[in-house]
Amino acid sequence: MRPRFGLLALVGLTLAAAACSKSSNSAAASDDGASGDDAAPPPCTAEVNKGPWVIAVDDTHAQVRWESCVTTPGTITVTPEAGGAPMKGTALVQTVQTTDQWAPAFGGDPDLAGTWYENQVSLVGLSGASCYTYVVDRDPSAKGRFCTARKSGDPFTFSAVGDTDPGISQHFRDVEAKVYEGAFPIDFTLHLGDIQYYSSGVESYQDWFPWMSPLLRRGAMVPAWGNHEHEEPNEMTQMVLRFWGDGGFDGTDMYFDFQSGGVWFFALDTEMDISSSAAQIQWLVQRLQAVSQLPGYRFSVVYQHRPMWTCGDSDDHPDEQAYLAPYFKKYKVPLVLWGHMHGYERFVSDATTYVTSAGGGGLIGDVNKSVSTKAYCNGPGNLRVASGSFFHAMVFDVGATKVHGRAIDGAGAVQDEFDVALTP
Repeated sequence: MRPRFGLLALVGLTLAAAACSKSSNSAAASDDGASGDDAAPPPCTAEVNKGPWVIAVDDTHAQVRWESCVTTPGTITVTPEAGGAPMKGTALVQTVQTTDQWAPAFGGDPDLAGTWYENQVSLVGLSGASCYTYVVDRDPSAKGRFCTARKSGDPFTFSAVGDTDPGISQHFRDVEAKVYEGAFPIDFTLHLGDIQYYSSGVESYQDWFPWMSPLLRRGAMVPAWGNHEHEEPNEMTQMVLRFWGDGGFDGTDMYFDFQSGGVWFFALDTEMDISSSAAQIQWLVQRLQAVSQLPGYRFSVVYQHRPMWTCGDSDDHPDEQAYLAPYFKKYKVPLVLWGHMHGYERFVSDATTYVTSAGGGGLIGDVNKSVSTKAYCNGPGNLRVASGSFFHAMVFDVGATKVHGRAIDGAGAVQDEFDVALTP
């Protein structure tokens, strides 16, 4: 089992603060077009420069993170949504020195070189199956909510989205307004990879965080990694994991799992080897077997960036699907989620539903490009039951006998709706 977080007791509180686990000598990746000769911008004095957001939630723990431009540790107030006394927590701070900057080619705020202060508050002693609001005390606009893990068998709702490129157009911000500022009771979001796009030329993480605040404020975000987490040299280790690392409770920073309501969620890294002999695939099979024996186990969900199947214009990995399908059946994996193919696809095979959800703002691709060349896309072997070219996010309601899924677009319309039956 991975260590979760180093916890320090705070006398009289049910909260604790933990230092970030990443190196304090990070260097942000620079784009080929970045210039170090530009006039220096005014010094940053923001109490909250990026964030806040929530990661690594279980039944009694959660981590709240944000980046600051000041050295003084921030504090947060946490309040149970169901009522109860507010709690206070003080962050431990890690100093991060970045040496390069990336400036969007077509406007936007650059990720500047400089010194940043990563604040992290680790909350302990929380009530299970409960939701909380939080606010950074010195910046009342920096706030959000999260829910601890549900009890086995409890109904709950989660969302999923891939390939979030909010800077390239208004499209995904419209989806956010309908899904993440709407009435859906979302506990957390699975991100299916390609979190932020330097290659779009119009956004940086400095822009991405405020654009994505409706999603981040609604609940924890737990990403799998995609190819755009590796766009720039060292981007993964020095930017991505600094923000999103330590999201799970077994495995590694690159592949891991967590659970809520007796449902286990497994994030895989398709930028690593995903053949049948790969370390992460063998880990997945072993963990599926192990968690299936735990009291209260219901089923598992696997999510990753690159699809195993697609009829569109991206790569696929059918050998991976063929190897894993018997384990999906044996250990109750009724739902597998992918991104990467910019659009929407849904496949059904042997009681497992496979969903491509990559409508997070990146330019929509051709979802039918390879229909004629793949047996699982045409003729009697066709396994694709729905598809479409639209921006969207997924909302999944987990019930007693089924998972109800909806693909919701920027107008709030349900573009696809389906049920995934759950075996006893």
